[in-house]
Amino acid sequence: MSSKELTAFLAWAEENEILWDKTAIEIKETPTKHGLGVFAKKHLEPGYEAIQVPKAIVLSVQTTGIANLLEDDEIEGDTALTIGCMYELSRGDQSPWAPYLNLLVKRPPQMATSLSKEAREMMKLCEAYSDIESDIKDLQEDYESIVVPFIEKNSDVFTAEIKAKFFTLEAFRAMMEIVSSRGMDVDNFHVTALVPFADFVNHNPMPTADFLTHEDVCEICGALACEHMEDEDDEESEEGSDDDDEVPDLAGDDATPAKTEKKAANKGKKSEEDMEEDDGEEWEDEDAEDDDDEEINDTCDIILDDEVEKGEEIT
Repeated sequence: MSSKELTAFLAWAEENEILWDKTAIEIKETPTKHGLGVFAKKHLEPGYEAIQVPKAIVLSVQTTGIANLLEDDEIEGDTALTIGCMYELSRGDQSPWAPYLNLLVKRPPQMATSLSKEAREMMKLCEAYSDIESDIKDLQEDYESIVVPFIEKNSDVFTAEIKAKFFTLEAFRAMMEIVSSRGMDVDNFHVTALVPFADFVNHNPMPTADFLTHEDVCEICGALACEHMEDEDDEESEEGSDDDDEVPDLAGDDATPAKTEKKAANKGKKSEEDMEEDDGEEWEDEDAEDDDDEEINDTCDIILDDEVEKGEEIT
């Protein structure tokens, strides 16, 4: 099934270098008609990389346009991400994620908290009833104690018109449902985020794919390697030095992660003397070559664990 929003999203995904093989997979309506899913267009083998999403385009508390305001008010977690998404939605086409958010709000998840009061009343004898009511109460409390004071404090950003249209209790509930159903653990920097395209892969008790990403990044800027991490390594090295200010053995057990990686790259290297003792045999540092060749992609990937037949949903 095609739609204007889905077509716009796919064009946006290409522009932002999200990778997928159009001959192999597609996003379409699920058989239950409860939303979108990712389906195979042909037989796919285990190990197949179905989707690759650059971290630069994930929507997180760190990447939203009000990241600084959320940090100033020490708002974190799903509530912070929800407010950030509401803000980006309020920006319309000016938001970098406009086509993505437009598709999400047109296809909201089916959640118990979105049931009408009348529907919930019919569930009073069910065990889940109290949990649903508790969730709704928590949503309202978070809205009144966190969201309302936040937008009132930043009235220069959230005008009365924006507040009335995009920051109502109902809007907060709807976006929180999107965040709670789609949020994915990305890394030390983004923490939980919305990962466009990858988050259309639905959950299943017997999944056929894994969500893989490099989690160990700089908590300050999100880079795989940067000056912040180097400064931290330097501090750890200084703390580990002895009273005589001797140069620490960076190849020892107390080496920092960065130094340990360097140690691995130099593992097995021999002195000229050692080389001569090898009866003139040519020695190659295979471990170092392997480490040099290894490249970490700073992306979020969907990789198949099992084979998927043509027409089947990837989960």
